[in-house]
Amino acid sequence: MTDVTGRNIILPLEVAPVDARLLRGGTFLWSAGAGEPRFGYGSLSADYLMQPYGFGNARFGIADNLAVSLHSEAGRRLMELEAGSDFAATPWLSTHTSIAGSRSDRGAGAFTSAGLTLRGPWRLSIDGQGSRAIGHYDDVVSVWGRTYAAKHAINPLATLPAQGSVSGRISWQATPNFGLSSSFQQNWYPGSPQIGFASLTANYRIGDIPTFANLSRTVGRNSATTIVFGVSLTFGDNIQASATSGYGTGTASDRGLTGGVFASQPYARGARRYRLADLGAKAARRGLR
Repeated sequence: MTDVTGRNIILPLEVAPVDARLLRGGTFLWSAGAGEPRFGYGSLSADYLMQPYGFGNARFGIADNLAVSLHSEAGRRLMELEAGSDFAATPWLSTHTSIAGSRSDRGAGAFTSAGLTLRGPWRLSIDGQGSRAIGHYDDVVSVWGRTYAAKHAINPLATLPAQGSVSGRISWQATPNFGLSSSFQQNWYPGSPQIGFASLTANYRIGDIPTFANLSRTVGRNSATTIVFGVSLTFGDNIQASATSGYGTGTASDRGLTGGVFASQPYARGARRYRLADLGAKAARRGLR
């Protein structure tokens, strides 16, 4: 993955074959928060929009295989409310549905989404989801994003939620050390070409060293193909390092060979953790075809 500062970090994860959105029957979870939107995250430390926004979430497990949820966002020029449900029909099939409505300075709108997860034999899983925005649907990101767009002379259409989206993922954990996954996503935005993305990833663990190879293709106004190889290492008890290399085609900024290394060592002081070393280096050679 790439963090908010642009560094490439390899995180080997093994996701259990369950729907994490489900709750045990009778369980109730809630959360609430408020704050001001922050711009330039990862590059600027004090660029905030001086407008407060708040949110609230609530989830309740009606049964072990059925959970319902509510989500709301509110602030200046925005009121949004969403209701959803997650249902495990069988041990191998679970579904998710939601519907939302909003009112903002652009008017009123709605948003619907539905998805399913299939768990097959041989640790094979298939996930799919689709969504559709109706009218002038907005959320916190799109509302304050228009302020950011005006501040930086960006097309305000770029901050609107997608009018429609479909996505899917197939994963297969062939052995404890080897897995394959393939995913795609297609988005439709107002006033711009369709944006599509597809990828194929292979993960292989050599002893205690996880490695991966990824081939991806992005289609839209600027299309590109990228292949990346990576390896993650751990030295001692807590020194982590990763290295990646790849080749990309497309626009001039993406075309050519790239490579990078990253290393970090956290240490503990009392009950808090600090990062002792955060060293990174990146080298790229552009213009190769």
